[in-house]
Amino acid sequence: MKQEYKSTIRQQVSTLSSAVTGLLIGIWTLHAVPAFAAYPDTDGVGACSFVNPFARTADCIQYTGDNWTASSARANCGDLFTVPYEFQFSLGGICSVPNHEADCVEDIGTADEKVNLNNATDPAFCSSLLAICNSVLSGDYFPVSGGICDTGPPVPGCENLEPEACAAMESNELVEVTQEDAYINFAPLGTNTKSTGMIFFPGGAVPPQAYAPLAQQLAQAGIYTAVLNGPDATEVDSIISAPGNAALQNWALAGHSLGGVVASKYILDNPGKIAGLGLLASFPQSVDDLSSLDIKAVTIFGTNDLIATPAEVLAAIAQLPSDTLYAKIRGGNHAQFGYYEQTPADGDADTSHEQQQALTAASLRHLVSRIEAAQQSSLETVGRLGLSELAVEEGAYNDFLSASGFGENGIPADNIAVQRAAGRDEFVDAKASITPGTQPEILINQFVNQTGNPEQLRFPPIYDGELQAKFITQDALTEELDLVAQSPQGSCADANLDNQRRTFSWLEEADLLSEDDIAKLSLWVWRYAPDVLFPTGPEFIADPESTVKLDIDAEQMTVTVQSPSFFADLDPSNGAAAGRQYCKTLSYARFYLTFLELIQTTP
Repeated sequence: MKQEYKSTIRQQVSTLSSAVTGLLIGIWTLHAVPAFAAYPDTDGVGACSFVNPFARTADCIQYTGDNWTASSARANCGDLFTVPYEFQFSLGGICSVPNHEADCVEDIGTADEKVNLNNATDPAFCSSLLAICNSVLSGDYFPVSGGICDTGPPVPGCENLEPEACAAMESNELVEVTQEDAYINFAPLGTNTKSTGMIFFPGGAVPPQAYAPLAQQLAQAGIYTAVLNGPDATEVDSIISAPGNAALQNWALAGHSLGGVVASKYILDNPGKIAGLGLLASFPQSVDDLSSLDIKAVTIFGTNDLIATPAEVLAAIAQLPSDTLYAKIRGGNHAQFGYYEQTPADGDADTSHEQQQALTAASLRHLVSRIEAAQQSSLETVGRLGLSELAVEEGAYNDFLSASGFGENGIPADNIAVQRAAGRDEFVDAKASITPGTQPEILINQFVNQTGNPEQLRFPPIYDGELQAKFITQDALTEELDLVAQSPQGSCADANLDNQRRTFSWLEEADLLSEDDIAKLSLWVWRYAPDVLFPTGPEFIADPESTVKLDIDAEQMTVTVQSPSFFADLDPSNGAAAGRQYCKTLSYARFYLTFLELIQTTP
């Protein structure tokens, strides 16, 4: 997707289509391309042959309309990109394109007509060429007769897909999965269904089944989801008008990469029909301005994405509604929004595939919650708390003091340094340490794991929800620094309890809880179960079950919290881990969000 945005004009489908190859990954799509003859009219004022500076492919534009002059066509040929590129305009010439497989004709039959001759070497490109021509450029698409784009490639079997994608294509007790000609249905079977449906546009040349795990998560949350077979908007109206979808009151579109470009274009061309837009590693074309539309929007991106970089995503902020939410997945890349093979141009992810999918699903569910809240006239507008005020950076510091038994007055604050890891791998390599005689003498490590928030509209869709810390045990500190502890060695449960109390006190002081809120919270009992002990540090960090468990029992009005922990005493048999303790606890923001949930749950 990165390259197609580089063009300064939207007329050149050959520019866009060849640039798309930067993200195409060489796997078959399900889109069956209609069979047409190639467009016969190739005469005109001249031809523009150029080397796409991003895809490094040879492309050509034929200026066939009567309005084109030698000067206007030559000027257009030299203004296709904002970066230097090689081009040659031939007055009276015609295009000769290697691997010519399709034409996209803009303004067909008019004096402004121009023919874009598309270069394609892989059938996986064909659905993207069609989508760009029809849905982005509003052109007429003509595959070369008998070429690779003349008929659709075969439907892939599970042997060509990631196992997670195949598993998610199966119906279960919560979701019915059905395959239509042009899209895949993921229909919720539960009673708690939403009034908003979601139509998902795949990325260029990515099989729709690659997004089945994401669609399953949405459908299991009550959101009807249709995944189109390709990034093409021609089937949107038929999905909306399908008899089985008559009960749905609102619609949202979401798209990954090129799919987000096409979804944005459809919303712009059909004002009032769509209530929301979810962009996954995507942003509108520079000429598509959605800022004045009355829609809810969220744009979700990964910090390690080198196809749609964070800078490019954030640069499009002026083209989206002013209340658009930005959901940043730390360590996420381009490919992990689906389940398919990563292209070499992408960055390596520093978060798990499951984590990126869960955060994406939560962000799209949050979008649906915003859409449905806007339809309820009785709902008051809610403000958003600045989460930076909740002092996330202090989490590891306070966890360390609570668990080690030294308390706030046990060790001077300037003798403790907190090193925050930017990603999971960096945290794995980090080592808590003691260096007597230096300043500071104690180094502890922190990593803040992100959590998805699908429902609470006071909070953004992704926030810092779990604190992970590595620090030194009480015995090691006493032996190395001759410190005197204020209480016995504690556990991660002790740190969690302290964080809960700190959050409540902070909210009271900030006047963010009313007297009624405080009265409702006082009815709930908080329980802290003993830590789940992990035998090694790597298992503590990497095991999917190594997360803070939070259980709310509305009938008993109890909240149970249980933390994972790793503890190695000074026994030499523990090797390099001796004298180290690791904890995962809930962040202050997570406690606050839980408080809001309890307040809303209490009669």
